[in-house]
Amino acid sequence: KKISYETIKPNSTELPFVHHYVNRKPLVFSSSKTYNWHSNLELIYCAEGTVKTFSDEREYTLSKGELLVVNPDSFHGTFEYDNCVYYVLMVDPDFSHSNGI
Repeated sequence: KKISYETIKPNSTELPFVHHYVNRKPLVFSSSKTYNWHSNLELIYCAEGTVKTFSDEREYTLSKGELLVVNPDSFHGTFEYDNCVYYVLMVDPDFSHSNGI
């Protein structure tokens, strides 16, 4: 296992989040799990196909239309993709705390 801490800050003070678009077509498989954690709340939304994820040692398979909420400071990652497209939204912790999220 590879474990890394990520420091994630938004690019703008007006938009308190960071987002990623991930296109994993065709099938991609990674046998090694890469864990990461950070102080951001993270939302992973599967728009197409399936993606296998893990959070705090539990595995989840997300299919089209499903969402995984990853709490701040939770070990998590993605490791297997079946023709999937997914979006990641990471909310700035200062924004979360000041708004009771």
